[in-house]
Amino acid sequence: IDIDIKVDPRLEVLGVAMWLGGKFPNPTDSAYKLRVWNHFKKHQNHPAILALRKSKSMYTDFTELGVGLTNWPNVRLSSPKEANWRKIMGNEQFDKFFSELPDFIKKTSFVKFFASNVKEYENSAKQFRRVIDDKKIIAHMESFYKYGQSRPRPKFEIFLEPLNNWGAHAIVDPNIVPGDKDVPVRYQIGFWSGSESFLDSPLNFDDASSLGNTAWHEGSHVYIEPIFKSHRLEIAKHERLFNAETVKGQNISTWEYCLNENIVRAITAVLIKLHVGEDAYKREIAVQTKQMGFIYTGEIASWILSEYVGKEEFKDFDAYFPKLISNLSRLPDFQKKS
Repeated sequence: IDIDIKVDPRLEVLGVAMWLGGKFPNPTDSAYKLRVWNHFKKHQNHPAILALRKSKSMYTDFTELGVGLTNWPNVRLSSPKEANWRKIMGNEQFDKFFSELPDFIKKTSFVKFFASNVKEYENSAKQFRRVIDDKKIIAHMESFYKYGQSRPRPKFEIFLEPLNNWGAHAIVDPNIVPGDKDVPVRYQIGFWSGSESFLDSPLNFDDASSLGNTAWHEGSHVYIEPIFKSHRLEIAKHERLFNAETVKGQNISTWEYCLNENIVRAITAVLIKLHVGEDAYKREIAVQTKQMGFIYTGEIASWILSEYVGKEEFKDFDAYFPKLISNLSRLPDFQKKS
């Protein structure tokens, strides 16, 4: 399995900028966090930071735009998600931030700072890789989807974010062509500690809680994106199920997005059942259906377990997907269900 695990300077400079601009939750305590603060705090009023601070709106996964930064360190942005983030930030602040970012990198000696921490970044990547391998996290997901002949095995790019204490996020290219051989599974994951962490603590990515759940969730978003695109018409026929008010707090505004999340969370629950245990599976279903608002997770997981897992009828998950979508016709309208 081709896995590239790293702290990437392009994403990290955006994380630093967001923290300085008050747009990132306070990072988990670590010696690294303290070094970042001591090095960069005097640049809190740099024009790039002021642009971030004045942005119309912002979400924590803004750092995903790092993958679209070219010509490092005199960076230029070329990202398929640019239009979406322009709407979120506002055109003026978006343009101001990215026009000033090369100067921010230069004035803060970011390249030198990053280089001084490379050893810790590399150790974090080795830690993370060891956990991935020992727990067979990616191998279990590949076994579930059964891709390999119908779809080539994708490359995994996992971006470790030492200042991110909010979680993980799949980086999905909205211009993906179904079946594209060159689409990697990309996701960001932060550093948060299951035990106490202090300002002299080292980074410890192997202590991130629910590491497998996160990889399965974010990886699944990328795995199913092409098949979702190729079945949009069938998916739209079941819009009567959309529980818009229930998932509004999750920033979900379309039926397709809602169903995508329900299916990803159902797949994650199935993998938890298969590789963690029944009790963990039941807890996961309860959290998703009763707390998070993804009310179809339980039914979808039960269909996958009874119709797909361990069955020879479908060569891979792509082949099963139309059956899963057709099952939605069994469900009552959301108004009746609720």
